[in-house]
Amino acid sequence: MRRIWASALLVGLLSVSCAEREARYLLYTIESKDADGAWISGGFGCTLIDTNGGSGTSEGSAGEGFSVTLQTVRAAAEFTVEVDGKIIEHRVFDDAFLRSTRHETVTFTLPIGEQRYNFRAGDSCDEVFPDAG
Repeated sequence: MRRIWASALLVGLLSVSCAEREARYLLYTIESKDADGAWISGGFGCTLIDTNGGSGTSEGSAGEGFSVTLQTVRAAAEFTVEVDGKIIEHRVFDDAFLRSTRHETVTFTLPIGEQRYNFRAGDSCDEVFPDAG
């Protein structure tokens, strides 16, 4: 009888734990300005945000004198752009943003030219990678 109760309790705890864990995705496109002033696609990405508070993933790019990073920190994503060791852009995409339909565009100038990232929340990476699968 104890074994049945212990098994039922364990299943119940696992169900609650899984139900509380919710993933959201931060979707983004990257654009660069060409010599004629037109924006051209530089790629796109999708970052999983564990709304239960997981941290640690990081992605980005770097070149001589600059870095662009996106990392997950406590159920949010932090986007940081540094040029010559100084932060020129810093955004936090928190739970409110991840549950909204808002879009945010971040435009900045790097030693290699002007760039912009377009951010929005999504339910899956399929929204930014429509042909994947």
